[in-house]
Amino acid sequence: MEDLTSHLLCVTNQIEYGKFITWYEMEIKKVLQVHPNQHFIIKISFQQLYFRETMLLLENLQKDSRRLTIELVGDSQISPYSKEHFSAEDSDAFLKGKLKMLKKWHYFISKHIESGAIEQTLIFTPYIDELKYSLTQKSKLLHNITELKFFLSFWKNWAELRFVDFLVLVDEKNEFVSHVLLPDELNVRCKMYEDFGGMVSE
Repeated sequence: MEDLTSHLLCVTNQIEYGKFITWYEMEIKKVLQVHPNQHFIIKISFQQLYFRETMLLLENLQKDSRRLTIELVGDSQISPYSKEHFSAEDSDAFLKGKLKMLKKWHYFISKHIESGAIEQTLIFTPYIDELKYSLTQKSKLLHNITELKFFLSFWKNWAELRFVDFLVLVDEKNEFVSHVLLPDELNVRCKMYEDFGGMVSE
């Protein structure tokens, strides 16, 4: 299942989304029981936080919250139809409330840095534990090493100022990574995860 399939489902058919979440919760609990020493990442779009079903899922999983990272992806300014009257400020306030709740439940919250969404990431930094950037072979920044190093340096410094982790994901640790990224003392990790329908093991 693609990362945002459940996101698209919650927007287009809330009844089916509720059924999906019920099934998904059971599957997550099975995996947690089979792998008691494993830490997992659940990818959730900001859009999904607008729905009661999503928050019920995370509330029901809070017993194992210290073994789960919630990775937020997508655009926080896109709200579902039921909240389309929200202003940008309303959306930010609403989502901050949800993130505070996740922190209260002791989840580790990771925010994926999206291209062109710097302001959104800065707004939510006080409510997250980790900033994450995926540097893939398709990344446009690879064509300009100076710009890439500036970009990564900015986020590394911002994370340090805000006392959050900053992680760079790469396809593989090759010569480029060794000579360009590691000398800058960046936390680099390979994308060696086992997919589990939007849930991945760490």
